[in-house]
Amino acid sequence: MEKKYSPGPWELTPQRLESGMYEVCSTGGPTMGIRVADVNGPDNACLIAAAPEMYAALDAFFNEDRIHLNDNADILRKMRAAFLKARGE
Repeated sequence: MEKKYSPGPWELTPQRLESGMYEVCSTGGPTMGIRVADVNGPDNACLIAAAPEMYAALDAFFNEDRIHLNDNADILRKMRAAFLKARGE
């Protein structure tokens, strides 16, 4: 399936917009610096900013042939990092 979103990583910009919204921008690849979304609330912005990493970790996990979680330590580490980013940590 063709991906139709801006490639990650995405980051929450440190300043709020005049509208009070929070800006999420692409920070890598050919779309670096492009605004991905204006989001209401910092918690929602953190969740949106984590979306590319969450997608990549889940894609790797569900496309993995290995069954045992112990064999997937790297994938689980990426999933945890994306989860913590979504929580704003």
